Amino acid sequence: MLFGGSSKRGRLGADGEARARAYFEKHGCTILGQNVRLGRQEVDLIALDRGVTVFVEVKTRSTTYFGTPEESVGKKKLNGLARAMAYYVKLHPEVERVRIDVVAIEQPQGAPMKLRHWRSVGEGARLAFL
Repeated sequence: MLFGGSSKRGRLGADGEARARAYFEKHGCTILGQNVRLGRQEVDLIALDRGVTVFVEVKTRSTTYFGTPEESVGKKKLNGLARAMAYYVKLHPEVERVRIDVVAIEQPQGAPMKLRHWRSVGEGARLAFL
């Protein structure tokens, strides 16, 4: 099985999403949803951060041999997230402020985990911690 909860890759991704969720909760955000399907897109996390609805893409890697996790979030993925965000706002007209964030997690075997949080990636991303 290539993509699934029981594969090594699926477990790594699920673990990364759990760590990202814990990170947002630790920083005072409310999680509105996890693995939310919006149209054809799936959003890893939707969180509320001080009145801003945040659509989060989580990328987890066990090695940087093929690049860092955030390097794998390309224009196609960001465009999909923007479509999902627009769909969500249509369903929830009370939402006034939105942003797209990326959480990049490196989890090499036998080494400490590294988590980087990139805020507002559609507006000139900056590395930030809530």
